[in-house]
Amino acid sequence: MTFPNTAVLYLRAYQKTPDKMKYVIVTPGGTVQYDVPIMKVQAYSLDEIFAKHLLMLIPFHIFSHERAFPEYNSNEEKLEELKAEYQVILERLDELEYQGVIGAFDKQTIIDLSGGCDSGNRTEI
Repeated sequence: MTFPNTAVLYLRAYQKTPDKMKYVIVTPGGTVQYDVPIMKVQAYSLDEIFAKHLLMLIPFHIFSHERAFPEYNSNEEKLEELKAEYQVILERLDELEYQGVIGAFDKQTIIDLSGGCDSGNRTEI
């Protein structure tokens, strides 16, 4: 049996969060252990997410802004910057769809999982 490559996705990571964890599989024939990398959502910039085709991380990108939520609630300019960032995400997803890299269903799924809604003719995150 071939095991697939595995990783663990942490939505929130702290200084003490390790970079890998050990999987231990106990079988009747013996024990097997191997290291599994830990992916930390907050460590990936939008450019990295798109460059590495890690589009599955987009719905979790908001976690990288979590510490700034109080500021967004009290500073309209900062909130507009956040909205502009998500507009850029939409535009980049549109471009990937136009290039045929992703389909309309994939794009809409990413938008929906990111908390998107339909507002008229334009779907927004």
